[in-house]
Amino acid sequence: MLDQYENKVPDDLVVLPEIANLTDDEVKVVVNADWYDVSLSHDPEETDTIYLMASAKAINYLESNIDIAELGGIFIEVIKVDDIFKRWNNEDGFYHT
Repeated sequence: MLDQYENKVPDDLVVLPEIANLTDDEVKVVVNADWYDVSLSHDPEETDTIYLMASAKAINYLESNIDIAELGGIFIEVIKVDDIFKRWNNEDGFYHT
């Protein structure tokens, strides 16, 4: 699969782990990884669900509360998030782009 820049997307994408469960050093690892907005479709009739993901290897195999394999569905679109658009908040415990 290719991103919007025609670059290969990692095969080991995982949903980003919750910030509240990470140490400061682990947050730095996640922030420094390449992020991807992934549209996952369960049903062509429904709106796609978008997950913020990164390569499992790039985030040192930190665990997420969401197992993408259990969700099923098909990757419809993968958009690489440019670093300038990455946002996270330790107090609220979320990421956004």
